Amino acid sequence: MKSEDPIVAAFVPSYCLVADQSGLSTLSKESVEGSARLYRSRLVNRIILSTAYNVWETEWQMKLELLKSLGVPTEHIFCIKEVTSSYDEVQGLRQYIEELGFVKCFLVTERCHTPRAYMALQAEFPQLGIVCETFDVTELEETYEPHHIKILGKIKGWRTQYYWSWWLWNKSFELITPILLRKKLKQNRLAQASA
Repeated sequence: MKSEDPIVAAFVPSYCLVADQSGLSTLSKESVEGSARLYRSRLVNRIILSTAYNVWETEWQMKLELLKSLGVPTEHIFCIKEVTSSYDEVQGLRQYIEELGFVKCFLVTERCHTPRAYMALQAEFPQLGIVCETFDVTELEETYEPHHIKILGKIKGWRTQYYWSWWLWNKSFELITPILLRKKLKQNRLAQASA
């Protein structure tokens, strides 16, 4: 892509750190590497990384270093900070859609996660051209997922430890995502109307 080409972004959701916070989860590494392949293939010219929870700075630094080692210049990498849900990620992406003005986005997600991530983006940005760049999981491990209700954090961290639990988590949320999105969109419209 040349500098005058339109902005096309790769969006990489947060797949968190491993449980002991010592490194990126396999899902995180594979999604970041996928975005770098898109960049090197000149299909995208910006990469937007989502980072989660109170360890977002650590996750950001690890992802940034990985992308730099794969040949992506720092000025083409952007960060959505401290997300706690898929909805936070979508709202964080809004900032970059407006700031950078891109109209096409490659969604870099693991195959089980793709349908609900796509639904969330499509519901919030119907005019955005979304291309799904999926990858198959090679291994899973427990991830760091803090939650004020400790057992929920444990369940969220455990969901990525086994393929069947990862699949079940995503299929369950794929079914309820449309309901959650309608509720969130309605809340946003009410908040905008009262402002």
